[in-house]
Amino acid sequence: MEGLLKRVLLFSSLLITLLPLPAYTMASSSFMSPSTSSSKEGLPFPVMQRADDDDDRPQFVYDDEDGSLPSLIRSVRTKLNYVTPGTEEIHVRRDVTGCDSVNVEIRNGRKTTTSWYLDEHGFELIPDGISPSPDDTIDFLDTQDVMDRYYPECERLLKELLHASGDDDKSKLASGGIACARAFDHNIRISTSSFGKELKGGGGSKAQVPLGMVHGDYTKMSGPRRLHDLSQPPKANDVWKQRLQNGQSLLDPMLVQEALEGKRRFALINVWRNIDPHHSVQQFPLACANAQTVPSDGLKTLYIHYKDRVGENYFCSHQPCHEWYYFPDMTFREALLIKQWDSHGALAKILSSDDTITTSASAIDATGPSTFAIHSAFLDPTTKSDAPPRKSIEVRCAVIWDKIE
Repeated sequence: MEGLLKRVLLFSSLLITLLPLPAYTMASSSFMSPSTSSSKEGLPFPVMQRADDDDDRPQFVYDDEDGSLPSLIRSVRTKLNYVTPGTEEIHVRRDVTGCDSVNVEIRNGRKTTTSWYLDEHGFELIPDGISPSPDDTIDFLDTQDVMDRYYPECERLLKELLHASGDDDKSKLASGGIACARAFDHNIRISTSSFGKELKGGGGSKAQVPLGMVHGDYTKMSGPRRLHDLSQPPKANDVWKQRLQNGQSLLDPMLVQEALEGKRRFALINVWRNIDPHHSVQQFPLACANAQTVPSDGLKTLYIHYKDRVGENYFCSHQPCHEWYYFPDMTFREALLIKQWDSHGALAKILSSDDTITTSASAIDATGPSTFAIHSAFLDPTTKSDAPPRKSIEVRCAVIWDKIE
């Protein structure tokens, strides 16, 4: 049996090497052919589509009469790629071969009366001033430059935003001071044939395409596991090893141990932004679902087989209660914070310890903190044919709060 298992793992590792794009193997699911990825054109993967023509509702709605001002877009109708409801598990050797494309309405988050907060909704727009000084000299295609100069900016931003001040500012997570905030990984995404370009100083890392699949970056199991990994010496795939001396860990093992024991709150948060100083994001923008509208029903675990570890993401099947939002024309100075896991989130507390989904939509505590925000790139029907390509970065950060008394 052990020999068979080794052969299966070896076969999986070979597939990782041979397949240039992520490929997802679904249990109990039909899947689209990888040939539809249009990788030669650098199109996002899997394929993103417009809403069905037979849908009587308009593909986009303006607040003005003649539709001359894109900034007044109220909402757009498009398709999002969910997994099929019958899917139980997804195993990655890195292949997407199928999904369930669903017509959805994505509202303009700039036009709603709601103020978006990371702790409540799972995402938050930082309108200006991500950097205390101009950062347009950073070469975002140079991994070392990003780690040396941009990672500290992301860490500073989270420390300032998340530190509880005792006032009524809902953007601050009320859990006391921040013990540490450390950036540990990032992805560059480009929606043209420049995708696949090897990044400077990245140890073989390449620019990726925008991902048009509804997902969350961590699960009940992989969130705590990733935090633990950051308290250990880096592994082969850890880009942050370049920031440390041999044998060091990124996070203090004692802080991490206390967080995993429930004595400290921790969260994994992405800092997402446009890296083109000359153009706003017009192609394949990013949409986030309000975490208060996402029950555990429909969450599916995706297993990602890396060379030195197995990661887990959540994919999701469609639920009518999902409410989607995006922030059109994001500029170089704006940033979108997206929560990927929160140990104090309402959903984190009701998921069973073995990561089995045991709750229903009615069991979600809508008044509790968000645990994560599922998200996806999408095809915006208002995008002009000559729109510049999307160029973006997402930096993954770990945050640990002061000890809970």
